[in-house]
Amino acid sequence: VCGIFKEWPKINSPKEVLFLNEIEEICDVIDPEEFVKIQAQLFTRLAQCINSPHFQVAERALYFFNNEYLMSLVSDNSQVVLPIMFPSLYKNSKSHWNRAIHSLIYNALKVLSEINQALYDECSTKYKADLAEAKKRERARAENWAKVEKKATANPLAKKMSIVPVKKVSAPPSSRATGGGAGGETSDRGLLRRKSVLPYDATTAQALEDFAQHEHHLTTLKK
Repeated sequence: VCGIFKEWPKINSPKEVLFLNEIEEICDVIDPEEFVKIQAQLFTRLAQCINSPHFQVAERALYFFNNEYLMSLVSDNSQVVLPIMFPSLYKNSKSHWNRAIHSLIYNALKVLSEINQALYDECSTKYKADLAEAKKRERARAENWAKVEKKATANPLAKKMSIVPVKKVSAPPSSRATGGGAGGETSDRGLLRRKSVLPYDATTAQALEDFAQHEHHLTTLKK
């Protein structure tokens, strides 16, 4: 099983489904003692497959929760399995694009809640608390960046260093058609378009001139 996990395909969804089929066949005959050794790695992989945008991969991973023997092993090791599986199941129950996946996720959540209701409620509370904490950190980060930008703008050197808030302004159609005014400037003063300046190469210039001289003869031959 560890060898299969080591060779797990990264970008080939049909192969992932085949690997999941093979894993479930192994789980059907695995001893409880051996299951304990691979349970964390196994359900971490299943959680990743459930997060897959490819619905067949997510669907195949969720079919593991219909395996009675595997669920009996999970019930004996719910303290390890539930904290690994709950976040991906709860997240995709609301955000996955495929509705068929939603029903399979609800079934998996129901199975896990029946196995250990107390631990299920604990995982749910912890997940919501972690989500609120993540949003709080995101707000704090945005506020800190806003303070930094405000201080930078208020600095007397800001005008000399051209430190101003950048606003994206689309060029008018006439400027796009003509390529801008003189010097590469568009009619919108907020935009400055600079043309690339290539270094002058005497060898390249001579080669182009020679090609232009022979172009007339090439055209004559074609006629």
